[in-house]
Amino acid sequence: MVTKRTAKKTTVKRRKVKTESVAPKPSPIKKKLTKGAIITALVQAADEVQDRQGYLITEKLSSADTRRLVTGIFNAMCSLMVRSVMPRSIGVFVIPGFFKLYVKDRPAIRKGTLVRNPGTGEMQPSKGRPASKRPKALLQKKLKDAVNGEFA
Repeated sequence: MVTKRTAKKTTVKRRKVKTESVAPKPSPIKKKLTKGAIITALVQAADEVQDRQGYLITEKLSSADTRRLVTGIFNAMCSLMVRSVMPRSIGVFVIPGFFKLYVKDRPAIRKGTLVRNPGTGEMQPSKGRPASKRPKALLQKKLKDAVNGEFA
C-alpha cells in the first residue's frame, strides 16, 4: 500500500522595508538675495527649529539646545547657498562684505586641440575634456582687510 506524503508548507516572513522619507528637492532661487532677505530666511529657520524643539529664545538654553539651534541656522544658510547656485537659479550667493559664491563655466576642449604646457611653454595636443561648471568663491574687501589686520 502506497501512502501519499504531503509536504509541509513553510511560511516565509517578509520584512517590511522601511522607506526613508526623502527630503523634497530644494527650489532654485531666481533673484539675488539681499542681506535683509538672508537674515529673514535665517530667522524663519531659527523659528522652525524652536517650534520643533519647543522652547523660546528668551529662555536660558542648555548647550545641547543651543547646539541644535545653531545647527538649524547653519543648515538653513547652507540650503540658501545651494539653492542660489544650483542649475536654473541666479548662480550667485553674496554675504555683503565677506564673500561672493558664484558658478563659473568651463568650456569643453576637443581632443587633439593644441594647448600650452604651463611648465615648458610648449604647445601640446590635449586629451580633451567635457564642459563643466565649478563653484568659485571671491573674498570681499572687509574680510581681506580683517586678515591683514586692518579693521574698519
